[in-house]
Amino acid sequence: MRKFMTSISASFILGLAVSSHSLAQDSSRMFSAESGALAIAAKADQGANAHKDAIKKLKKALKIKNLKPYEVSAMEQMLAISYYATGKEEKAIESYEDAIASGGLRADEVKNIQVAMAQLHITAKNYDVAAQQLENFFAQGGEQTSKHLKLVLLAYMRDKNYQGAVPWAEKMLDRGFVTTRPEFNNFLFLFNSPEKRAQQIRTAERMLQLWPGDAELASKVEALKRTAAYEASTAG
Repeated sequence: MRKFMTSISASFILGLAVSSHSLAQDSSRMFSAESGALAIAAKADQGANAHKDAIKKLKKALKIKNLKPYEVSAMEQMLAISYYATGKEEKAIESYEDAIASGGLRADEVKNIQVAMAQLHITAKNYDVAAQQLENFFAQGGEQTSKHLKLVLLAYMRDKNYQGAVPWAEKMLDRGFVTTRPEFNNFLFLFNSPEKRAQQIRTAERMLQLWPGDAELASKVEALKRTAAYEASTAG
């Protein structure tokens, strides 16, 4: 989790050092001399793992009058990173929310923050909120990568909302995103119902392909097929 947040930090901080040519193309995404000096100093503090000092500088910078929306959004993101680094997940979430509310972010940047916020909510054990955040992310066109699907599945599983987890488990299985034995075992559990029996059998058969010498798995496949046949014969 913290590794992901560090990568967000690195990509964002790189944006503070864009060339003057790039800044000239979009003046609305420029820092003023005053706010820029504090942001760069805070960036240096973050690089030195002095996050409490970075927070002080960023709070001071955010009190500057007439900040552009971009300046607010950028520094709120930096605040979120430092709050997270000091174990203050809820404050980090608030800063990300403020970054979005500032109106200084592009649509793709908002989507990145939505994923980061979902991860923070999982860390803070707000599993239902994290799941909904990711549902919104996908509904707004967010990319359904392996990483993102595993994240929404994790949120639902931690929340014990297995019904919510099933559609995402199906997507992961269809796209070949399931690779580890624990993941497959979770899917066997999620698909353990007459309605999802075919998916459960498919999961078990895929496991047997990956671990062909496992006699227990072979027995599991046969047992599931017998269960499916019985359910079909007694249906209706």
